[in-house]
Amino acid sequence: MDIWALIAAFVVGLVLGSFLSVVISRVPRREPLLVSRSRCPECGTELGLLDLIPLVSWLVLRGHCRYCGERISVRYPLIELSTGALCVLSVLLFDLSIEALLVAVLLCGLLALSLIDIETKTLPNPIVFTLYVIGLMGIATATILGLSDVLPWWWGIVRALICSAAALVGYFLIGEIGYLLTGREGMGFGDAKLAAVIGLFLGFLGVDYVIVANFAAFVLGAVGSLFMIMIGRRTRRDKIPFGAYLSLGALVSLLVAQPVLAWYWRIGLG
Repeated sequence: MDIWALIAAFVVGLVLGSFLSVVISRVPRREPLLVSRSRCPECGTELGLLDLIPLVSWLVLRGHCRYCGERISVRYPLIELSTGALCVLSVLLFDLSIEALLVAVLLCGLLALSLIDIETKTLPNPIVFTLYVIGLMGIATATILGLSDVLPWWWGIVRALICSAAALVGYFLIGEIGYLLTGREGMGFGDAKLAAVIGLFLGFLGVDYVIVANFAAFVLGAVGSLFMIMIGRRTRRDKIPFGAYLSLGALVSLLVAQPVLAWYWRIGLG
């Protein structure tokens, strides 16, 4: 792997992370994304270009506002570093390909949605739908132009749409059945829509990725929820930010789906 390709992926990820910080902050509050410039959350001063260089500005200013001197949350550089790392991971997993581009878009979008879900217990439709449209357009373009190794040429987008629809219906039914059995809302329709997005992207890569992602999401959700209850951070009646577990399941799937299923089939076939 060319080191310069990884550096370029990291830099692109940093820039995207800076934008995602704005998305995470503004979308839940229904504020416009592109109308106004970023401001210091403490003094309200509009930030200049030198204050908005991803990661670099925070390091140079030592985590403080240039104008009022108040501390700037470490959350911003951490989001930028995370998106940079996710973009590098995408290239490492799929080289310089349309698959790598789609995976990078998916993972960065899931990072934003996970943080919003943890904070607000919501998965904003504008982000979910935008991610779905980008994925659908990217997959359709890759299929039509033959940019993917999937054969026959049309199977990639058909498989993606089938996995997406199956995930949407499956999670919707799980939520409805859970409500009928318990009388409490468990898995919301927002989780079903996010599952459809993940199903679309991962379905393009292969059904094995979808299977492992959903299995990992439920296992991680159960373990994480039990742990939070044990340490007193959540009760059994609290709503679980399952969107974050769906996102984590997708990441786990991208890392281990192929070797895990290869091992499973090898054991199963003796």
